Amino acid sequence: MLPYEDLSNVDIEKSIIAANNTLTIGWSRRGYDRIFINQIPWELKDPKERSWNFLIHCWDMLDSLFKAYQETQNELYIRNCLSVALDWTNYVHSTPQHSISPMVWYDMAVGIRSYRLAYLIDVLSEKKLVSEDILASLWDVLEQHRLYLENDENIIFHNNHGLYQAAGQIAMGRRFCQKSVNMEKAYTQGKKRLRFMLMQQFCTDGIHKEHSPDYHRMVYETIKALIDAGLVDDQETIIFSRVIEESLSWFILPDQHITNFGDSDYRLMSRKPDEAIRKWNTPEMQYVVSGGMIGKKPSKSSSNFSEGGYYVVKSPSKYNPDSFSQTSYLAQIAAFHSRAHKHADDLSFIWSDRGFNLLVDAGRYGYIGKAEQGSELWLDGYWYSDVNRVYCESTRAHNTLEFNDKNFPRKTAKPYGSAIRRVIELEQDIYAIETECKHFKSIRHARLIIYKPAQWLLVFDWFHDNANETHQVKQWFHIDKKLQANICENGYTIPLSPHSEPLQIASLLKGPTPSKIYIGEEDPIMQGWWSGQEREIEENPAFYFELENAATGNFATLFTFSNLLHPDKQWSKSNTSGRKGQFRWIDECGTHELYFERPKSGNISIDYKLTNLTEKNITLFQNDQLNDLSKKITRISSHPPSSMDLLLRLYVSCTRKKPNLVVVLGGGLPVLSIATALKTNNFGKLISFSRSENEELTTREMLLSEDLSSWVESHLLKPAPKNIDIKKNKEDHFELTVNSTLKNEPKVDIILLDTPYCINIKENLNSFIKNLTSGSQIWVRKFINQDELDGFRTLLKHYKFDFTCSNLESEGCIFVLESGKTSLTETKNRKAKFNFSIDDKYQG
Repeated sequence: MLPYEDLSNVDIEKSIIAANNTLTIGWSRRGYDRIFINQIPWELKDPKERSWNFLIHCWDMLDSLFKAYQETQNELYIRNCLSVALDWTNYVHSTPQHSISPMVWYDMAVGIRSYRLAYLIDVLSEKKLVSEDILASLWDVLEQHRLYLENDENIIFHNNHGLYQAAGQIAMGRRFCQKSVNMEKAYTQGKKRLRFMLMQQFCTDGIHKEHSPDYHRMVYETIKALIDAGLVDDQETIIFSRVIEESLSWFILPDQHITNFGDSDYRLMSRKPDEAIRKWNTPEMQYVVSGGMIGKKPSKSSSNFSEGGYYVVKSPSKYNPDSFSQTSYLAQIAAFHSRAHKHADDLSFIWSDRGFNLLVDAGRYGYIGKAEQGSELWLDGYWYSDVNRVYCESTRAHNTLEFNDKNFPRKTAKPYGSAIRRVIELEQDIYAIETECKHFKSIRHARLIIYKPAQWLLVFDWFHDNANETHQVKQWFHIDKKLQANICENGYTIPLSPHSEPLQIASLLKGPTPSKIYIGEEDPIMQGWWSGQEREIEENPAFYFELENAATGNFATLFTFSNLLHPDKQWSKSNTSGRKGQFRWIDECGTHELYFERPKSGNISIDYKLTNLTEKNITLFQNDQLNDLSKKITRISSHPPSSMDLLLRLYVSCTRKKPNLVVVLGGGLPVLSIATALKTNNFGKLISFSRSENEELTTREMLLSEDLSSWVESHLLKPAPKNIDIKKNKEDHFELTVNSTLKNEPKVDIILLDTPYCINIKENLNSFIKNLTSGSQIWVRKFINQDELDGFRTLLKHYKFDFTCSNLESEGCIFVLESGKTSLTETKNRKAKFNFSIDDKYQG
C-alpha cells in the first residue's frame, strides 16, 4: 500500500503532537475557535468565516491524524478519520441543496479532500476495518470527486487552486490506477494538467505569478511534496522546482518572516537546522530559515526577477557580516500578472535594516465578507467586503503613490506583467532599481529607488498625466508597528534604540509637503493599520508627502541614519521629464551629492560622492526650524539671541555626546536647540533656569509649540534685589536655587552658562560643581568678563580638575574636564522625560 501523501509538508514530529491535540483538546487554525471532531460545524453560518469553513471541508483536521497513523499504525487515528468522513457524507446527503455550504464542492476543497478520502479508503480496505457496504458508499463519494475533477470546466487553470486540484487528482488516481481504468485516466490527466499549470503559473525565473510570496511558498511545498511522494517523476519539473525554491529564499526577511506582499501573512519561517534540512532542498533556503546556521549564503547581494516583477537586495551587515538578523534588506514589487491576490500596490516596496523592519506592507487580513457583484467595491476590484480587508488591499495601505485618494485600477486595467525597467549596482555598494507603469489609463508613473545599505535610501517618483489633468498626489510610507515616528523640522524622525542614530526622513525637493502622522485612524478613512495574521489588525505609523494640483511632478524622499540632516533644497532639483536629477544633503557623515540620468534608451547612470563633515561646513546645518525660532526669540528676548553658529554647535555636540543631563543657566533659544537634540536622541533631560518671568514663559510656550516640553524641567532664576546683601542672603536671591534643584541629580554632562549674573558668586558655583566629573563640558558665553572667567578657572583648579579650554571664536569658550573630583552620584544611563504644569510641579 502506498504511504500517505504529505502534501502539507509539515514535520512528522509536529504532526503527531498535532494529532494528539486534535483528539484531546480539539483542532483549530488561524485563530478560530477549537472544534472537536465529533462536533464539526459543516454549515457556513457566517460569511466572515468563509476561510474557516473552507479548511473544514478540505478535511484539514484529518491531515495530522493520517500522518500520525502512517508513522505509528495506531488504529485510533484512522478510526477517528472514518468517523469524520461518514459525518461529512451524511451532512452532504441529508442537507437540502439550497442550504448546503458552498465549500462542499468548492474547487480547491475537492482537490485536497479527494486524496485524503482515497488514502482513508485504501487503509480501511487493506486493514479490513469496515464492512464492504461502508467501503462501497465511500467509493461512491470518491467517484463523485473523480467526476468533478475530470471536467475541465471545474478546474481553475489560472491560479493556485488548479494546482491543488491537479495534485489531488494525481494522488487519488495513482493510488487506485491498478484497480480502476477511470482512476488510471485521472492519474494521466492530472500529471498533464500539472505540467501545464506549472508553466502557466510560474515565471521562468521561478516566481509565482500571484503577487504573494506566501502563496509561492504554499504552492511550492505542494510541488515538493508531490515530488517527494513520487507523484511527479519528470526531470524537467524536478529541476525547475529547485529554481522555485531558490527564488523563494529571497523573500525571507532578516527576522525570518516571509515578505508579506499581497495576500501573505507575516509568517515565521524559522526552523532548527535538522528540520530545515528535512523540509528544504536547497542550501540557500536552508540558510535563511535557519538564520544562517546552516546552508549557503547567496552568491550575490541582489536579485532581479525581471519576469516575475520583483527586485530584492540582501546585503550583509558591514559590522557583523555573519549576523543574518542584521542583514540590510529591500524588496520591491512591480508585478501585475492577473487579478489573483493582486493588491492595489503597484511599485510598492518594503525595507529592513540595522535589525529593524522599517517600511512595511499592510498584509492580508483575510478573505472575509463577499463583495456583491455590481457594487462599488466589486467595481473597484475587490472580491471581499470586510473593512479591514478593504484597507489592506488599498493603494493607501502601501508604500507607493496615491492619486486623488483612489485605488490603482485592477478590474478594468490590463495586466502589464513586470514593471521593472533597469537596474544598476555601483562599486560603492549602491543599488538602483527603475520601474514604470501606467495608472488610470493616462498617468505615467516612474519610480527610481537608490539604496546604500545601512546608510541611506532615496525614493524618487515622477508622474505625468498625458491627458493634462491635475491631481492631488500622495507618496505614502508605512512604518513598522514597533517603531515610533515623530514630526521634526525637516519631516520625520524615528528613534532606533539602542542605536545612537535615528532614521531621518525628509523631502529633498521644495514642492512636496509632509502630512501629519496617522496611527490607527478609522474616520474619515482607515489609515495607520497593519495585519500580521488572519483577522488580526494593529496600529502602526503612516505618513505621506503631498503635491497638489499637479499634472506633472516629482518626489525625492530621503531616509538616512543620522542625528543630523540638512536637505539642500536650493541645490537639489529634477527636470520636468524626471530623466535627470541632482540631490544634496548633509548629515553626520558629511555632504552627499547624487546625480542620476534615466535616458529613454540605454542604461541608467548614478554618480555619487561624499565629502566628510568639517567644522567649516557645519553652518550648513542651519535649518528652517532654528531660523524661525531665532526670529521669535529676537522679538521678545531682553538681550540679543544666541547666534545660529552657537546653536548648531550645541545641537551637534548634544547629538554626538548623548548627554544624560544638561543644565542651562539661562533660557530661550539655547534651551530649544538642546531640547531638539535630546528629542532626536530620544534620551536625556534638560534643566533650565530662566532669568526672567517673561523669558521663562516664552521658553515654555516655544517648547510646547515645538513638542519639546517633555524633555525640559524649567525653573525661574531671579537676580538678587539691589537692597539685599548677597553675602548675607545667599539663599534668598533665587526663587528656586540651583543647589536645591541639583542636589539629588547625577553627574551633569553639559552646562551652558548663558546669563551674565550666574557665575559671579562662588557659592552658586558650588551649587553645581559637585555634579561635574571627567568628561563634563562647560560652555561659557561671551558676555562673561575676564575677571569672572579667571575666577571660574580658579574654582575648577580648587576642585582639582584638569581641563582644556577651547575658544568659540566670538561666542565664548568650552571647558572640557579631564580628571579630578568625580561626581558624588554615578548612575546608569536612563531615558528621562519631564512634564510641567502651571503651578511648577514637575513629574517624571
